[in-house]
Amino acid sequence: MNTSPNPQMFSDIDYASKAASLLQNTDGSLVAVGDHIKSDVTNIAINQAARIREDAIGSLNPTFGPVVDNWSVWTDGKVLVGKKEETTSASEQNIVAESIAIGFDRPTSDDGVVGFVLNLGQDNTDVGTASTNVNSNNYSLSTYRIFRQGDNSFVESVIGIGHLELDMVRTDGSDTLTGARKANQIFLSIALKREDKIKVRGLITDHNNFLFSPYTKLSLAYTRLDGFSETGGTTALTFDGQNVNDATVRIGADISSLIPINRGSIKPFGKFEYNASVSDTSATMHYSSESTNYTAELDKTNVNWKLGYGIDFMTKGGWNSSASYMKEESVGSGQTSQYSDSFRFNVGVGF
Repeated sequence: MNTSPNPQMFSDIDYASKAASLLQNTDGSLVAVGDHIKSDVTNIAINQAARIREDAIGSLNPTFGPVVDNWSVWTDGKVLVGKKEETTSASEQNIVAESIAIGFDRPTSDDGVVGFVLNLGQDNTDVGTASTNVNSNNYSLSTYRIFRQGDNSFVESVIGIGHLELDMVRTDGSDTLTGARKANQIFLSIALKREDKIKVRGLITDHNNFLFSPYTKLSLAYTRLDGFSETGGTTALTFDGQNVNDATVRIGADISSLIPINRGSIKPFGKFEYNASVSDTSATMHYSSESTNYTAELDKTNVNWKLGYGIDFMTKGGWNSSASYMKEESVGSGQTSQYSDSFRFNVGVGF
């Protein structure tokens, strides 16, 4: 379908004469004649479709250029399937999440970028071994901006709004309770980054420049959850409206080097990050059949370390691959340290 159409394909065919010729060469078999005619008609249809495609959009291969004026379009999709093991303070969780984003951006006169992104997602989490489940549909609209601060430094900012629709199932003894809740969010992040070239003598002949990129990032989010009531049994709860405040500070650095080789290039890289996050909220609730209120203070502080390294391999033919390892340590309020090790391997080709 993406090949160039043939403008002369079957333009001067006399089908009556061709059918007679086919009958003479196939011992009069109508089946053989029919197969030949079907093949010709199929080729004509495909060729005509290719003509229409070429007139309408040109090649099927994207050119990756601006769409309107200087505005370009990008898309991103993610699928996550995961599991969290049971701990002394939390039940086992099985998680499936999908999201898709479409964005629009353009360069600015100060060598920066400005853009907008719409994100749609869905999360489904099973908690424990019973039927307890939380399913959410997530929507967000945000704008982002990159400001150049001289040759080596730049500022990245994102601000946006979000909306969540949650459907929940909770098991309490013999009761299976259901409820629906909505939430709205405002979020903001700002990051300061710098890129410095470091020359290490004698390490790599003629290609010993490393790109060192330290950064610091602040993320803030405010979430307002509506009140709701469960249904399905005598242990059903009614929750008041709830405010959740989240803040995270990240300090880290990336380092990489691009090394040309005969058939492409290799890029070793490393990453180190320290981040601290604080989340505070209070939830007020009561049994739907009673009036006594109960309040839970849910303040949480986490400290997290990340250390990773890997290598990218890119060929002149468009193939690329990446292998990396990441180790994380997390320490939460009143909890013991938790460790995770992750290995990633990716292969892709440009077209």
